[in-house]
Amino acid sequence: MRAKGLPLILSAAALWSTIGVVIQGVGHPFAEAFLQALFVSVGLLISRKSPLRKEFAVLGAIAAPFYETFALASVKAGAALATVLLFTAPGWIYVTTVKKLDRKAISVVLIVVGVYLISDAPAFTPMGGAMGLASGALYAAYVLYLSKLQSKGYSEIHILSSGGFWAILPTVLLLPLGSLSISLIPAGAYLGVVATLLPYTLFLRGVKASSPLFATLASATEPIFTVILSSVLLGTRLAIVQLIGAVLIVSAILVP
Repeated sequence: MRAKGLPLILSAAALWSTIGVVIQGVGHPFAEAFLQALFVSVGLLISRKSPLRKEFAVLGAIAAPFYETFALASVKAGAALATVLLFTAPGWIYVTTVKKLDRKAISVVLIVVGVYLISDAPAFTPMGGAMGLASGALYAAYVLYLSKLQSKGYSEIHILSSGGFWAILPTVLLLPLGSLSISLIPAGAYLGVVATLLPYTLFLRGVKASSPLFATLASATEPIFTVILSSVLLGTRLAIVQLIGAVLIVSAILVP
């Protein structure tokens, strides 16, 4: 696996590690998904290009349920379980893109086990498990389709913001009455711009330098950054089982 884009992917993972704290402050998960789509679309002001293409509409149809299922899993099952199941994405990408079994399968297994351990081995619930697995599959589809659009020559910001534009309507249709307020705008802006538009731009450039599979494997360093952030801000200590998880994640990236 090529690691040329690793610094870009690690930078994206570090930004993603801050999402859990923000999501907890947004309120209803569908409000979070709507605000995320809304603020991701502001990238159109930067790209100054039209989102009115069929392929961007398809991207929005993938992005909207991805935003919603991950937000719902985070609320219903907790951020730890949602994160574990989100990182089944490398497995989904592996089975859909790799034609025969190879050593990359070891990396996929190491990632899932490593993220599970570093997330302090969260308990599984039917609802949380279903939403988490759905978000993992949708994350894989999202990454693969982003990579496909990137290969057509579209800029990263144009792709991401256009997908956000097309995700606005599906997410707004699921909004419960009274779930939005002005107080949610700062968190929504952070999620859309700092935790989505910026890191996915870095991530896509990392994908271009490596591959979708390697990029999703390397992005599983996100929980490591979360633990480090927690240690710095809250003074928490890394448990032995979490240390083992971190070692497994790093090992997965190093498997040739």
